[in-house]
Amino acid sequence: MKKGIIFDIDGTLWNATEAVKEGWNKSFKMHGLPLVTAERIDSLMGKTGEQIRNAMFPDNPEAVTYLQEGMTYAKEMMAEGLVKIFPHEEEILKQLSKEYTLCILTNANQAYIELLLKVTGFREYFTDLISHGYNGKNKTENMKILVERNSFDKAVYIGDTQDDYMFSQAAGLPFVFCEFGHGQAIDPEYSISDYSQLPQVIKTIFNEK
Repeated sequence: MKKGIIFDIDGTLWNATEAVKEGWNKSFKMHGLPLVTAERIDSLMGKTGEQIRNAMFPDNPEAVTYLQEGMTYAKEMMAEGLVKIFPHEEEILKQLSKEYTLCILTNANQAYIELLLKVTGFREYFTDLISHGYNGKNKTENMKILVERNSFDKAVYIGDTQDDYMFSQAAGLPFVFCEFGHGQAIDPEYSISDYSQLPQVIKTIFNEK
């Protein structure tokens, strides 16, 4: 029986809020726009680029160029290490990758996944990658794609927002909420406050002893 664990990125595999804040504010300052706080960024993590632009600049379609410019600066800072990995994360990913097929699914673009893998050195743990930025599909549709093309008999999604929970429900997958992430989830059936708790939660979900 093939079992898959599908991970979100922001608030789940790393925290890149500081880099995004610094990058966006560098661009916004250059263009005379109001600066953004870390709290505001946290509230937008996990959304598509279009959703972020609509939330921040609903009356200014051209502002997408400022956001893109800001993300270019942010990615440079991420590449230099301005990100946070969560306690026990790498050892748990290494452990889980020996028993299950690990995948990444995000609303960002494919280049963002590649950046995460390069900066963290996590590439060896993940088998498949998919993103809204690559194919334009939402998380529910992309979960189904991952399940089908990897022939998963069972799979679970790991994320940190209510949207992640809802997309998982729509895809028919169990969801594990990361309490250390950016968002909230209303009464998730499974949650973790530390990566060290994840293996046992996965065993429970997959009905393993």
